[in-house]
Parts: sequence; structure tokens; C-alpha cells
Amino acid sequence: LTAGSHTITVKFTVTEEGDYKGIEFTKDYTVVVNPKAITVIVVDVSREYGAANPAFTVTVPDGALVGNDTISDLNLSLTTSADASSEPGTYDVTGIANNPNYIVTVDGANKLTVTKAELTLTGTPSFDEILANDPANESLITLTGAVQIANSTFTATYANGESSLTATWTLKTGTYDRKGGTYTFEADMTPTDSTRFSYSGPKPTLTVTVKPVIGTYTYAPAAILK
Repeated sequence: LTAGSHTITVKFTVTEEGDYKGIEFTKDYTVVVNPKAITVIVVDVSREYGAANPAFTVTVPDGALVGNDTISDLNLSLTTSADASSEPGTYDVTGIANNPNYIVTVDGANKLTVTKAELTLTGTPSFDEILANDPANESLITLTGAVQIANSTFTATYANGESSLTATWTLKTGTYDRKGGTYTFEADMTPTDSTRFSYSGPKPTLTVTVKPVIGTYTYAPAAILK
């Protein structure tokens, strides 16, 4: 029987020997079937920041459903307060059922995890060749600073949009020489928005050339007097 009030008619027949044998009569009974209380458990899911929410599904304990009933018969509608712009973190999944035979409790606390979106570096570092007497080459500190200013931030993309990475440059190979040389700098990359994004890609490198200053000196000897 489904949940609700039902009238059941019972037919009685006298079977004992005697004057009343074979007599039949009926009686109506009211039967109230209460809906069954069950709890469904939302399956844990995750997605990146900026992505659409995945489909939510549930499980039920063995024996919770009656007879041949299935989860789909509960007609569940599941939702969450999180959308594509929601910050990384955990979110509850809530829901209601549309089946009068069940009182459904949805266990959906912290079932959706929004992770940081992984960035991919798309910008390319560059630095023009300079001469050794350039003010930027006064020391390794000033040279590194010039590289930093020219290559401080880079465009980066993720599955659902675009952001940026902040670079911190240090000398990787080459021994600094005020007279000039060729050096390789390497950058540690950090998401400009570290709340929503992460980066685990390679560290970009940059070759910097400082050309020596080559001058020409002309010697003019004094006249020889006799």
C-alpha cells in the first residue's frame, strides 16, 4: 500500500457446521500507512574554481527503500549555494524529494569541494641586450631589478578563463661581471590571486646578455724636435 489512508473490505464466511454455515458478510477497516523516513547520502564531488557544478548523486542504506522502489523513484532535486564564482572551499548540497511514500532527509554537508583552478603560463619573458655601461648593470642587484621590472607579471589561463602570475627572478647560471657577460635568470611563479588559483608548472628562464663596451683609442705622438 502507498502512504495515506486506505479502506480495506474484509469478507467473512462461516465455515462451521450448523445453521449459519455458508453465511457471508463484509466489514470495512481503515488502514493508515505512514510514509517511511529514510536518509539519502550525497556522494562527494569536486570541481575547479570557475567550472560548472557537476551532477549530484546519492546513495541509500541497504533496505531503506521498500520493495522494488529505486532512488530514481524518490524524484530528488539536489542543489547547492555554490556557483562558478564561488571561492574555493566546501559547500553543502541540499535537496527535497517528491514521493509521498517517503520522508527523505538529505545528508549533504560539505559534499561539494571547490578547488583552486590550475593556471597555465602563456606569457613569454624577454629582455633587450644592454651594454656594460648601462645604469642597469651597475651591480647584480640592479641587473636583477631591471629583469624584474621588465618581467614582473605574465598572462596565465585556466580551463574557464584568464588570470595572471607574478614572477620573482633570481640568477640561475653565470658569474656576474661588471664588464659584461651572458646570464640565465629563473623565475618563481606565484598566482597573483592565490585565493582562487594555483600553479605547478615549470619555472620560466631568461637569457640576459650584457655586451662589453669596446672603444677605440688613437695615439698621436708629439712632434720630435731636432
